[in-house]
Amino acid sequence: MKQTGEETKREEAGRWKKLALDYGFSDGALMSTDELVFCPEYLQYCQENTCGNYGKNPACPPLCGTVEELRKKVMRYPYAFVLQSTSPCDDFSDTLLIKQLKLAHNQLTMQVRSALPDQGRETEVISAGPFLAEKKRYSCLSAYCIDAAQMAQSCNMTFYAGLNQVSFYSIILTLG
Repeated sequence: MKQTGEETKREEAGRWKKLALDYGFSDGALMSTDELVFCPEYLQYCQENTCGNYGKNPACPPLCGTVEELRKKVMRYPYAFVLQSTSPCDDFSDTLLIKQLKLAHNQLTMQVRSALPDQGRETEVISAGPFLAEKKRYSCLSAYCIDAAQMAQSCNMTFYAGLNQVSFYSIILTLG
């Protein structure tokens, strides 16, 4: 019996989610980049420079490009493979722990990217915090001004992880 388009989409979505789970992510989903919500007003959070990277790290604003330039970069790809990790965190002010968790998330993201079928296919990574890998700097969702809560909702992911839990997100932009 021939599969319908909807059955094929569900099967494909299941493969992407399985890949994320196999690498230790708490969730993963493939979505259209058309569903991503860009909020230029989020740039103010980078400008507040609580992380100390604004104007210093080439992966961070304003050095990484304008919000519009980054949005155009995203829209060259039809799909966003969204990866979510959730970890215990008793103290959200523990910047060292937060950086370690983001680093672990980003390292897993790069492993998943390497494991994608047809590795020669063009991809781009949007990381959970600025990240250096393979001699390339990757900008985070904040630099792109992507609304992570809306993205999680579009992917049927739980955005708020709960008490003493923190979630991070990254995206692998892909042609399909």
